[in-house]
Amino acid sequence: MNIVLGVGGGIAAYKSAELVRLLIERGHSVQVVMTAGAQEFVRPLTFAALTGRKVVTALFSTNSESTLSSAIEHIGVAQENDLLVVSPATADLLAKFAHGLAEDFLTTMYLAFTGPVVLAPAMNSNMWLHAATQSNLDTLRRRGHRIVDPEEGQLACGMVGPGRLAAPEEIAKAVDAEIGRRRDLDGETVLITAGPTQEPLDPVRYISNRSSGKMGTRWPKRRRRAAPRSCSFPDRCTLRRRAAARSSRYTPRARCATRCSKICNRPVSSSRRRPSRISICRRCPRRR
Repeated sequence: MNIVLGVGGGIAAYKSAELVRLLIERGHSVQVVMTAGAQEFVRPLTFAALTGRKVVTALFSTNSESTLSSAIEHIGVAQENDLLVVSPATADLLAKFAHGLAEDFLTTMYLAFTGPVVLAPAMNSNMWLHAATQSNLDTLRRRGHRIVDPEEGQLACGMVGPGRLAAPEEIAKAVDAEIGRRRDLDGETVLITAGPTQEPLDPVRYISNRSSGKMGTRWPKRRRRAAPRSCSFPDRCTLRRRAAARSSRYTPRARCATRCSKICNRPVSSSRRRPSRISICRRCPRRR
């Protein structure tokens, strides 16, 4: 698998060299992208020697013979790689990723990248525990990014607490876990029925149930790798509200035929049958 490794500007940048070695041992092809701050701690030549590939250090090439391909290199790198790993991910990078700021090669490439993302934060304990950083992490988690939480211990600044970059072995395991996720439904259109139905007995009465629809909303959110927190459908999901299972052309079977859905999932109690004959008790006025 082709992996692009983003190296942020932190003292833990030197550990990324060991991470590169572990990823290459697993058979991956690794390309390194370094921020300006990362180059203050580790030279690009180190990663070039380990990967045997060019290390990207700037958004625009300083070569006088630059071509169009070098001007849009961040797009090419984003399209050529299957997984993005950022280690160490500084508080600055987390904030830029969360808010969509693009001012260097790494942050610009992040916006153009459509594959899975693994982030390994590393920073001072107070910076890690700050409400702004935690809010940014929550935003990135909701996007489906895998966060490798930092370890607790002695930091370079002398403090003791959370914020130390996770061991390269743990980051490599997180990469393996992300790669191992099944993606067999990519490109498929899925039809999901959720919530209660109301099967009419007559113009006044109906048979229903107390289904909340939560299971139906969890399914697409789990598919989108977003943690369900409310009974609402995520983006890119079309919601059609119908009371009865036999509501005109929006029955599950008809919907599948009209939109070419290959998968029809019914996680909750949508009535598949409606009564063909209604029994009326002897005391009912309608029998008189």
